[in-house]
Amino acid sequence: MNNSRLPVALGLIVVVLLITSGLHPAERSTWWMETAPIFLAAPFLILTYYRFPLTPLLYVLIALHAIILLVGLPLSLVFKAAPPDAAGPPADAGSETPMGAGAGVGAAEAIAPAERNFTAAQALRTSAFWLLAVGHGFAL
Repeated sequence: MNNSRLPVALGLIVVVLLITSGLHPAERSTWWMETAPIFLAAPFLILTYYRFPLTPLLYVLIALHAIILLVGLPLSLVFKAAPPDAAGPPADAGSETPMGAGAGVGAAEAIAPAERNFTAAQALRTSAFWLLAVGHGFAL
């Protein structure tokens, strides 16, 4: 495919998915929030195509991001609900305490995480903070 046709083809794919996802969304406000980046970026990409052309790889990655925004939410709603047989045993299946829940401790107390209070300086000294910061940095 010619490089000048690639952005047009990708744009048509995104427009078709945009129309089909917008026909009957589960929640219209959620759909607007999910598709807002597309409505903001598309005019910018179209207006700057001749003056500041991007690489074909970047157009493909932008289109993939738009497709994830359009298809990801409906797919997440499909996979969110667990099938009835995967929900686990009924509540009255037995009174045994699962391993690791603590002997003689109720389920609510065993599941509740320990509360930790950090100052900003203490948080900056933890490896967990820096792993999260670097991970979020790479996500941008």
